[in-house]
Amino acid sequence: MQFLNVDLLIRSSQALQPLLDGLGDAVLVLHSDTTPDQHFVSLELADNQGADADRTIEQFCDLIETLPNAARKSWDAADRRVFDVGYRLESMAKSGVMSELAAATIDRLAQVGGSLRMTVYLK
Repeated sequence: MQFLNVDLLIRSSQALQPLLDGLGDAVLVLHSDTTPDQHFVSLELADNQGADADRTIEQFCDLIETLPNAARKSWDAADRRVFDVGYRLESMAKSGVMSELAAATIDRLAQVGGSLRMTVYLK
C-alpha cells in the first residue's frame, strides 16, 4: 500500500474565505463549492513532497494552530473537518494491509477538532 496524500475536507455554514486567506500559499484548493447554506473546500498542502501521513497531518496541524484570529474563528465554526488519508493499493495481500498513525498525531488531530478518514484507491 502506497501513501498518496492527505486531503483536508472542510464544511461550514459560514464563509470559508477567512480560513483560506489565513492558510495562504501553504495550501492548494482542490475543490470549492457553495450552496445557500453550506460552504465546502477540499485542500492539500502545497509543498508535501516525500512526506508520510503522520508528517502531512502534523503540517496541517501546525498551520491550523498558528492561524490568525479571523481564520481560526472560521476553522472553529466549521461543522466538518476531515483529514482524509489516501492510499493506493497495488494488489491484495493475503495477510492484510496495514497503516499506522502515531498517537501524538492522532492527539493533535483531535486537539484541532479534526476527524480522520482513510480512503484506499485500488489500482
